[in-house]
Amino acid sequence: MYGKSAALVTVMILLLTVTAFAQRDISGNYEASVMGSTIRANIEQNGSNIQGVAHVYSAGKKNTYHFSGVTDGNRFQASHYSGHVFSGNVTPQGDLVGVLRTKGGHKVSVHASRRN
Repeated sequence: MYGKSAALVTVMILLLTVTAFAQRDISGNYEASVMGSTIRANIEQNGSNIQGVAHVYSAGKKNTYHFSGVTDGNRFQASHYSGHVFSGNVTPQGDLVGVLRTKGGHKVSVHASRRN
């Protein structure tokens, strides 16, 4: 009897562990405000791969950046071909919080809120 109980507990722990580390789907629309600019991004996810486009609105101008990257549980990393890299975590609310490292070496904190 003790052996069956221990086996059940082990299976339950394994299931909870797998659920805790399950892949988050971050597909969707996001918006952030960074240093006076508004950033609006759309992300598509296929498995652990992500790709998308970000539009940066600043001083009446619009710049477009296509990016690709990966997710791993609640962590993500995406980069633009020029060398900009945004990496961080997915919050329980589904927002993306992390650091944007520019090709010039600057580091900027970013909180991108999920929009539906």
